[in-house]
Amino acid sequence: MKHVEKNAHKKNPDAQGPLPDIPKKVLGQASISAAAKGTEVKREPKKEFRYNTYYIENWGKEVLKYEGEDVQSNYGWALIKCQDTTIVIEGKCKTIMLENCTNVKVIVTSILANIEVLNCKKITVTIKEQ
Repeated sequence: MKHVEKNAHKKNPDAQGPLPDIPKKVLGQASISAAAKGTEVKREPKKEFRYNTYYIENWGKEVLKYEGEDVQSNYGWALIKCQDTTIVIEGKCKTIMLENCTNVKVIVTSILANIEVLNCKKITVTIKEQ
């Protein structure tokens, strides 16, 4: 066994002076400001119908109206990342889901199952019949 002094970890007999400074990588000012702002890329608005669900994405300052053959009791609606949008559904539908929306108004005649609101701000939902 070897005897170890009380503050042996602080002593470094091999070192001859302080450790050299390691230069830090300098980031450009543009990359720092872009990362700080958290800029988001604007995407094209999409409206598509798959598996009995209308997927409405990235719409802004629009009024979307569905009526007649576009509305059936087994159809659902999913609004994703919409802003300042009003959607009017004339008829009975199954479900409505809102995700990451801001200032969206939903006006529906009747709904069978549920309305999901996930991570949204300033949402107004109006159901005309029960």
